[in-house]
Amino acid sequence: MKVSIVEGRKTTNFPTCTKVLVDIYRSTTTIPVAIKSGAKYVIPAMTVSEAISVSKEIQNSITIGERYGIKLPRFDLNNSPHDVSKF
Repeated sequence: MKVSIVEGRKTTNFPTCTKVLVDIYRSTTTIPVAIKSGAKYVIPAMTVSEAISVSKEIQNSITIGERYGIKLPRFDLNNSPHDVSKF
């Protein structure tokens, strides 16, 4: 298997192959800030509906999420280290 890592925003010509896009920067920065700010644990969710469902089962939980930098409806906070540190 050959793996190539490219900066997709600067590449317009992708070869024919499987592409994987990983958006890890906000979440992997926000999670440690949440822990440092007092969160006992963090439960990553694969979907918005999963996050809402899990939050209903856990007392005193908060939901954190965004799309295109905007806090999701029904969520408590934007996925922002700054927002989480101020909560």
